[in-house]
Amino acid sequence: MGVPRLQHPPNVETERRISLRFRELREEEHCLSQTGFAEMLGVSRDTIANIEACRAPLRYQVARRALNAEGQHRGPSPVTWPFNPLWLAGESEFPVQMDWPLLLPDTDSLKLPQALRFSEFVATHRSLLAALTTDVPAPDLPETWLQAYLAHWL
Repeated sequence: MGVPRLQHPPNVETERRISLRFRELREEEHCLSQTGFAEMLGVSRDTIANIEACRAPLRYQVARRALNAEGQHRGPSPVTWPFNPLWLAGESEFPVQMDWPLLLPDTDSLKLPQALRFSEFVATHRSLLAALTTDVPAPDLPETWLQAYLAHWL
């Protein structure tokens, strides 16, 4: 029995692009220091520094909180709309922020590992994310993605 293979192996350039956007999200959109951003996301300042310096990949659960895509507001700004996950992945320039609730499922509902890289999540769900981030979103959401919306609206 061998070591399981990653579905989408890490790509250095992709991880670097995500790290740069993650820092931009912290500095320009949330207007926070590394310490403040770490407190908002429930991680250490070292975790933020390592992600921004490309020493560690951005994990999906941390990205989900940073994007405000959990269905609950985080951070000092009054803005509650989530940020575009494809923008964070460096695959889209616009929109940076969505005008509607864009909720991403937690790893448990998708039966994904807690340490899932954000880049791997995007690679796996790119077409669904693209459908969710258009001007008139019209995705056919899988049942595993609906739980976040049910919890948000009920």
